[in-house]
Amino acid sequence: MPFRIIRNDITRMKVDAIVNTAAPEPGYGRGTDSAVYRKAGVKRLLAQREKIGRIEEGGAEITSAFSLNAQYIVHTAGPVWRGGEAGEADRLRLCYANSLKLAREYGCRSIAFPLISTGSYGFPKQEALDIAVSEIRDFLAGAEMTVYLVVFDKESFALSGSLYAGVDSYIDEHYVAKRMAEEYSEDGAVFSQPVLQRRNFRFEGMNAPMPEALEQEAEYQTEQEETPEPEPERSRPPAMSAVAAAVPQQDRGQKRETALFRGRAQKMDRSLEDVVAQLGETFQERLLRLIDERGMTDVEVYKRANLDRKLFSKIRCNAHYRPKKMTAVALAVALRLNLDETKDLLSRAELALSPSSKFDLIIEYFIDREVYDVYTINLALFEHEQPLLGDVG
Repeated sequence: MPFRIIRNDITRMKVDAIVNTAAPEPGYGRGTDSAVYRKAGVKRLLAQREKIGRIEEGGAEITSAFSLNAQYIVHTAGPVWRGGEAGEADRLRLCYANSLKLAREYGCRSIAFPLISTGSYGFPKQEALDIAVSEIRDFLAGAEMTVYLVVFDKESFALSGSLYAGVDSYIDEHYVAKRMAEEYSEDGAVFSQPVLQRRNFRFEGMNAPMPEALEQEAEYQTEQEETPEPEPERSRPPAMSAVAAAVPQQDRGQKRETALFRGRAQKMDRSLEDVVAQLGETFQERLLRLIDERGMTDVEVYKRANLDRKLFSKIRCNAHYRPKKMTAVALAVALRLNLDETKDLLSRAELALSPSSKFDLIIEYFIDREVYDVYTINLALFEHEQPLLGDVG
C-alpha cells in the first residue's frame, strides 16, 4: 500500500531513500542523525554533507546512502520547538514536502521518514504526527510512491484527541458486551433459565427474537397442541379403515411428525435451489457498480483506499477476485459506504465484520461517525496493533 506506518529502526529500512533529521550545519548530533551516520559510514557521509553546507529549517538535500540498505539519504533540517508561535509548524510541513519532492526528482519509488523533530527538538508528537500524515496524504494524491512513517517505539507514537480517545471506550463497550452475550446464548440473546424441552417450550424473560430452529420446533408444538384428541371408538367416522383404527395414537403422532419435518426439509431444499439459481453480484461487480453510481474514477478510489494501482487493476480485471478483509474494508471506506453497505460489500467476498474482533470494532467506530479518511483510521489501527487498511491482497 502507498502509505505504511511501521515500528522499526529507520536505518534498517530497505527503501530507495531514507530521511535523516539533520542539523542545519554539517556534522551530526544525537538520535536518528547519529544512527544514520554510523550505519552509512561517518567519514564518507560527512564528506558529502560538508559539500552541501548549511541547510535551512524546512529545507532538504540528498546524498548517497553508502552502507545503508538504501540508495539515497534525504537530509532535512527539522525545526526546534519554541512554543509554537515561531512558525515551527510551517517549517515542519516543508521538511516533508521538500523531502518527498526531492525523492520524486531522483526517481525513488519508496521512502522512509522518522517522525521529524519530535526527539531532542521537542516538537509535540501529536501535532507532528498530524502534519506528517497531512503532507504525505497530499503528496500521494498525485504521485505513485510507497511512503513509510517509521516509529521506533510505542513511546514515540501516542494518539490524542476526542476522536481517538473514543476508540478505546467503543471497543470496551462492544467487545465486552458481545463476549458476555456469547456466554449465555449462541445467537447473542440472554436467556433467563430457558426451558428448551422437545415438546414443552417456555421462553421466560427473553426479549430477543426466537432462534429459527427453536421457532420451527415451537410451531410444531403449537400444531400438536391444537390437534384435537381423537373421539372415542363409537364416534369414529365409518370411513376409517380397520387398519388405521388399529394403529396406536402414539404411532400416528410420530408419523405425523415425520411427515411434517420431511415437508419442511423439502421446502428448505427448494429454497436453497432458488437461492443458488439467483446468485447476486460478485465482489468485483458490486464494487464497480458502486464506483459508477458515485461518479468516482478508479484513481480516486484506489488513492482514497490506500491501495497500489497494480492491485486495483487486478481487482478490475478479475471477475472472481477475492480480496483480503483489509483491502475490502479500505474500498468501502474509499466509497464512503455506511455500515450496512459495508457489510453487504464484504459479504460478496465471503467476509464479515465481527463484534469479537478489535479490528472490526475500530472500523465500525469510524464508519458510525462517518469518518472516511483511511489515514486517520490507520493511525488508530496501528496504535491498537491491528492490520492497516489497504494491505496488499
